[in-house]
Amino acid sequence: MPSSPRNVLTGHTLAVRKIAASPHTGNILASASYDMTVRIWDLETGRAVSVWDGHTEFAYGVDWSLFGEGWLGSVGWDGKVFISDWAREWKKL
Repeated sequence: MPSSPRNVLTGHTLAVRKIAASPHTGNILASASYDMTVRIWDLETGRAVSVWDGHTEFAYGVDWSLFGEGWLGSVGWDGKVFISDWAREWKKL
């Protein structure tokens, strides 16, 4: 058991509700937060590389598609499900 975390990912302004590791790329992680954003993280650098801010209420779920690299879905308390290709459609940081 490691004595310290591999990475501490900072950038969300409210609680993180869900994280999901990409099944296609070993160094990419997605997170959904109560700050109404979904972020993509590069675990090699520990930095957020992209953000989706389309939810108007808490984002509480995120998961990757097994069938298309880069595709993921997010859900929020606004009752919306967003499905998109983060690499082509999201704001880069």
